[in-house]
Amino acid sequence: MQKEFISNLVLLVLANLLIKPFYIFGIDRTVQNLVGPEDYGLYFALFNFALIFQIVTDLGLQNYNNRSVSQYPDIRHDQFPSILVVKTIFAIVFLGIIWIAARILKYEGVALDLLFWIGVNTVLVSMILYLRTNISGLGRYRLDSLFSILDKVLMILIIGGWLLTKEDFRIQHFVIGQTLALMISAIIVGSVVFILSRPLIWRKQISFHLGIIRESLPYALVVLFMTIYTRIDGVMLERILEDGSYQAGVYASGYRFFDAANMFGFLIAGLLLPMFSKLLARKQNIFPLYHLSMRCVWLLVVFIASMCYVFKSELVHLLYVNATEYWGEVLGILMVSFVFVSIGYILGSLLTAQGSIYKLNWIFLIAIILNVGLNLLLIHQFKAYGAALATLFTQGFVVLAQLFYVNRTLDFSLYTYPVKEMIFSGLTIVLLIVTLRHITQTWAGIISGSFIIGIMILAYLYLQIKSSLTKDLINLTNE
Repeated sequence: MQKEFISNLVLLVLANLLIKPFYIFGIDRTVQNLVGPEDYGLYFALFNFALIFQIVTDLGLQNYNNRSVSQYPDIRHDQFPSILVVKTIFAIVFLGIIWIAARILKYEGVALDLLFWIGVNTVLVSMILYLRTNISGLGRYRLDSLFSILDKVLMILIIGGWLLTKEDFRIQHFVIGQTLALMISAIIVGSVVFILSRPLIWRKQISFHLGIIRESLPYALVVLFMTIYTRIDGVMLERILEDGSYQAGVYASGYRFFDAANMFGFLIAGLLLPMFSKLLARKQNIFPLYHLSMRCVWLLVVFIASMCYVFKSELVHLLYVNATEYWGEVLGILMVSFVFVSIGYILGSLLTAQGSIYKLNWIFLIAIILNVGLNLLLIHQFKAYGAALATLFTQGFVVLAQLFYVNRTLDFSLYTYPVKEMIFSGLTIVLLIVTLRHITQTWAGIISGSFIIGIMILAYLYLQIKSSLTKDLINLTNE
C-alpha cells in the first residue's frame, strides 16, 4: 500500500502542480486585478456564503460512498443510481435555501445574480466530487488523479480565452465560465463512472434511499462543521465592516495562496481515505502508511509555508496591483495556519476511515464556536488580519484535538512518531529560507534558492521512502 501511495502521490502532485497553481495565479488572480478588490471581495463573500450551505448538496454522501465502495466494491451497482437520485433532490433544496438565506441577509441585484450561478457551480462541484469517490473507491487512483484537474484545465481554456478577447470582462463572466467548465467535467466523469458501475440496479423503494441518507448523516455534519469554521471568515468580514467588500478582497488575496497550497493536503486526504479504509477493513497495520504520509506532508508544507511567510511582501506586490504591506501580513498568518490544516487532513482521514465520525463532529463543533467568537473579537479591531488570526488559532486547536483522539482511538501511539525529527527538519527548512532572505532580494535569487532547497527536500524524502519500502519488503520476506 505504501508503494501504491507513493506512485499515485507523485502523479497527483505533478498533475496539480502543473495546472491548479496556473489557474489560481494566472486566471483567478488576473480576474481580481481586472475587476478590483471590491467586486472580487463581493464574489469571495458570496462564494463562502454558498459553501456554508453546500452540505445540503451532499449530506455526507461523498465520504460515506468513498468508504463503503472501498470496502465493498460490488455495492456500487445499486448505490450509484440511488445516490444520483438523492443528490438531484438535494441540489434543488440547496438552491432554494441559499436564495431564502440571501434574502434574509438583504442581498439583492447583482449579488443575487452572482449567487445563483455560484450556487449552480457548488452543485456541480459536489456532483463531480461524488462521482470521483466511485473511481477512487474502486482503486482507480491514477484515473481519479487525472480527473482532479479536469475542471481547472477547462476553466483555464474557457475563462482564459474570455480574458484575452473581452475588453469589458466582469466578475459575472468569471462565474459563468466556471459553470461551463464544471458542466463539461461532470458529463465526462459521470460517463466513466456509468461504465464502471454497470450493470446498474435501480431501486425505487423510498426506504432504500432513506437508509443511504441515514448512514451518511454523521459524515454530513463533519463537512458542514468544517465548512463553517473555515469559510465563515469572509462572510463576517463583508457583512460586519463598513469597508467589508474591500477587507474581504484583502483576505481573499491571502486566501488564494492558502487555497493553492491547501490543494496538496486536500488531494492527499482523498487519496489516503480509501487506502486507510482498506487497511482497516483487512485488519492490517496502518502505521507505516500514516508515518510515510505524515513525513512527506510535513516537510513539503513547512517548505511552502516558510517561503510564503518570509517573502510575503514580495509575493503580494508581485501579484496584486492594489497590494500594500497589510496584504502581506494577512498572507503570512494564513500560511502559518496552512501547516496545521495539512496535518489535520491526514489525521481527519484516519479518524474517518476508522469510523470515529462523532469525535470529529465534536471537535469541529467546538472549532465553530471558537472561530466565530474570535472573529467577533478580532475583526472589529484588526479587520482582515484579525480574521487570519482567528483562522490560525482555530486550526491549531483542531489539530491538537485530532492528535489526542487518534492517540486514544487507535492501537498505536502517535507519540511513537519521531517528534524530534519533525522539529529538527522543520527548523532546518525555516533557517535555510531565512538565510536565503538575507542573501538575496532579487526574484532570480529567490527562485534559484527555493529550487535548490526544494531539491534537497525531495532528495531527503526519496531516501526516506526508499528506506521505508525496503524495510517493508524485508519484513514481508521474513514472514
